[in-house]
Amino acid sequence: MLKRREFGKAVAGGLIGAGLPAAASGEAPGAPAPPVARRNTLMHVGGDYHSVAGGRSAGMTERANLEYNLRFGVKSLTVQMERVGEDGSWELDELRKMKDNCDKAGMNLEAIRMDSGYITLRKGAERERRLDAILENIRKASTIGVKVITNHWWVIPIRRNTEAPGRGGTKYVAFKLEENWQALPIGKSGRVTSDDYWERITTFLHAVIPVCKEHDVKMACHPYDPPGLPFGPFDPQASRTFELAMRALDGWSAR
Repeated sequence: MLKRREFGKAVAGGLIGAGLPAAASGEAPGAPAPPVARRNTLMHVGGDYHSVAGGRSAGMTERANLEYNLRFGVKSLTVQMERVGEDGSWELDELRKMKDNCDKAGMNLEAIRMDSGYITLRKGAERERRLDAILENIRKASTIGVKVITNHWWVIPIRRNTEAPGRGGTKYVAFKLEENWQALPIGKSGRVTSDDYWERITTFLHAVIPVCKEHDVKMACHPYDPPGLPFGPFDPQASRTFELAMRALDGWSAR
């Protein structure tokens, strides 16, 4: 007979069935033990810039926000820079301060959010300056030990134009494509064709990925939200982010 204390230890260790005698576990004598559940070490919960205790102006890595995340067992953070140059450059001193704050609190400064300024620009000197700043930002992130940067391929804005009922009487903000979407005004990026968008993505990846590899930094991508949204004369094919991303990765791996 299995003692109560031994049973409790088996439950805590996730070994029910595997750690019990055959008769106690309900298994026939000689039957193979069921597999033991393993912890998923490839995924974890992280905090980011959408919810900051005290408000974003209070600082993502200030004590209030770090303690807020830690209370819920969240120990990894994706930060957003508070001071960004006109060319999109980050300040190394600000990065170091955020890293120090996280280290003192036992928090992992895991990733940095990059804005979408580059992908909205056409060929020209301004785009080249922003791309140079991105490359330098990668080096700065590596300097403080950050291994992930998230880029945003948004040419059109995030749309929310309606509400939907949620659980417990709540309401969710939602999106529904207008029937007259072709008559909507052109966004600030102007008309962007699929070829335009593809050129921007490939230019970005061919410049950025080698620098990421050199400094051991991963470049993550945040796709459209909602996906596949045409906006005025914007080419619907250009918003097929996932397909374009796969093409971009295939093109880079072939180099």
